[in-house]
Amino acid sequence: MNTLAVWLMQSRVRQIVAIALLFLIPGLKLASPAIAVASVLSVGPVMALPVIASGAGLIGAVGLFMPEIGALLFQQAVVSLLAALVIGSVLRRSGSLTLTLQLLVLVALGGIAVFFVNIADPVVLWQQLLGEAARGLQQAGVALVGLDDEATLQAITDVAPFMTGVAAAMYWFGLAVTLLLGYYIFDVGTDQGHARFGRFRDLNLGRALAIALVVFALLASFLPALVWLNMALLLLLTFLLHGIALLHWLRHRNGWPVAALVVAYGLLFIPIGLNGVILMMVCVAGYVDAWFNMVRTAPDGQAG
Repeated sequence: MNTLAVWLMQSRVRQIVAIALLFLIPGLKLASPAIAVASVLSVGPVMALPVIASGAGLIGAVGLFMPEIGALLFQQAVVSLLAALVIGSVLRRSGSLTLTLQLLVLVALGGIAVFFVNIADPVVLWQQLLGEAARGLQQAGVALVGLDDEATLQAITDVAPFMTGVAAAMYWFGLAVTLLLGYYIFDVGTDQGHARFGRFRDLNLGRALAIALVVFALLASFLPALVWLNMALLLLLTFLLHGIALLHWLRHRNGWPVAALVVAYGLLFIPIGLNGVILMMVCVAGYVDAWFNMVRTAPDGQAG
């Protein structure tokens, strides 16, 4: 991986091709804007803009041969690459991985507030969107395991009030993963592992966000507006990343093999019956660490 990152960062042409190619491969789309982030961190947003624009243009050119989805792919590419340009620029300017991720949380909270201000009834909107998605899956022949039509409708009704927070958390998490992967590519490919913006294993989202979670949870308990509940849910889910950073720190401190992290990620993200419980345990661990700061600065090493 390190050799590949060095090889990639040595050539702008390789970066352009990789941005386009990875975006067009299902399952690897996050790697495409991550390369854009690495380019921004390496040479700055102004010098990286031609690389990013050329990558988007190449995606658009390939999309001409796919008339049904080409325009949509190009739009998605432009949005994701612009987001990569922005978050890479913020990290480069702030000089801190932790601060950048905290700022992204604040942006996500603002997004939830704007959403609730501009949408008359978010619950009805999510019920419609989830219903359309369920029907689309059924028409495509994808069975919703264990759910008949009535149960599916009830499940949609149950989750719709929380979907704004879940959607905001998923988008934040996608941006965070893009930023972290891009930072890693830059760090090992250009910066010789100096981790100049901090290390992921030392990430601590801080007591301010932990206190905000308590405040929003209390507001949700006493006020009928769903906006507070969704903000609290977003904050809770962001501490999942904090908990994962704690796992990286524990591995580094104790000298565990990489296989230990592989197993941990498998338990977190491979669908099994205990996924929800394990994810919540990691969220809680991250939240507790934000209060008591169990993570301590480790010796110099790579960004991960």
